[in-house]
Amino acid sequence: MIARAPERPDLQSSEAVPPLSYQQVVSAFGEAAQAINEKTDLDTLLHLVAERICSLLSIRRCSVYLKEPKIGVFRGQVAHSDGNIDPAIKRLTAGIEADGFTQEILRTQKPVLIANAQSDPRPVRSAMLEYNVRAMLGVPMVLRGEVIGLLFLDNEDLPHTYTPEEQELSQTFANLVAIAISQSQLTAELRSTLSTAAQQNAMLRRAAVLEDRLTDLMLDGANLCEIAAAVTEVTGKPCSIHDAEFRRLAHASPPDAGSTRMLDPAGLRNPAVRKALEALTARRPTVLPPLPAAGLHRRSMIALVRVSDEKCGYLVLTEHGTRFGAQDVIVARRTATIIALELSGKQRVADADSHAAEALARDLLHGSDEDISLARRADYHGLALAEPHVVVLFSLREQGTQAALTTASVTDA
Repeated sequence: MIARAPERPDLQSSEAVPPLSYQQVVSAFGEAAQAINEKTDLDTLLHLVAERICSLLSIRRCSVYLKEPKIGVFRGQVAHSDGNIDPAIKRLTAGIEADGFTQEILRTQKPVLIANAQSDPRPVRSAMLEYNVRAMLGVPMVLRGEVIGLLFLDNEDLPHTYTPEEQELSQTFANLVAIAISQSQLTAELRSTLSTAAQQNAMLRRAAVLEDRLTDLMLDGANLCEIAAAVTEVTGKPCSIHDAEFRRLAHASPPDAGSTRMLDPAGLRNPAVRKALEALTARRPTVLPPLPAAGLHRRSMIALVRVSDEKCGYLVLTEHGTRFGAQDVIVARRTATIIALELSGKQRVADADSHAAEALARDLLHGSDEDISLARRADYHGLALAEPHVVVLFSLREQGTQAALTTASVTDA
């Protein structure tokens, strides 16, 4: 820790104060720079800056403003004074058109001294009167040719002479502080980015775990009720699965969720619900706001279950415990995909089984396959070829002529 510069006596004038040295300025900045390495938050760093400049100049008050790049004005951040005036400072803005004091600082990028702040037309007079400001020094914090912040220095109602040397060294201190503030903001952004990335990675890992679990359930022949229960267990929110006609096929809910209304006839009559359902796409679930008139007192997230271009169902989550987040969106979308794959697979299996049974009956009648192959296929369909069977042939007659054979059925005798 770099030692603090010695406190200078609080005098009513600067005549008896020893000249401010460059070494004192550098020492004060060193303490601010070390605060960045100690992971100090921005407000604490700015408080330290304000306290050190007040100590260097033997004055009572300093307020710190930082620029908002998007709108070009300067917002109050913190202040060092006898009392806590941070809440009031945070409500103030510098750099507006009527603030000639700040406009002059920005134009010259040099310290500007006002000897009598309550009669000078440049500052906002109401603020000078409210805070009983007599003489005030405004110092820009310049970084790479741009003013990123402002220091407003005053000794309240006591006179203080800001010598040219003090103004020059105040500018040096402010420019050094601009580097520290920029570094602090960059460090905070990097930490936020890393934190956000870590949260996103954790969310994706949880979503991948759920997807693996749902896939295992599907491979194990799980039903829709088990899938809904898995979603509820992961999200902590009620889940229901509906078919294309909005009939509820499965439902699961946490024990403390109470009764929940999902898609039902009353809700479907609501125009907002119908409009949201018509606009659904497979890309992203839709969140419905609470609709008390439709019996929906909580927000709902609806994901479309679609096989090819056909809407075949809906997955619905109801907000409970915590608000919907990115993880809920991923879970809903991936679960809807898993359900669509299961429905599509079942349909293909059903179609294949139907065609396979017909093909087996046809090959048995015509003897168009090897005996070993016929035996294996018959065993798959539960047909014992060693037992006697009854063969039923269906045919159509059109205008007195027998049509081609359309269906063959083999049953045990």
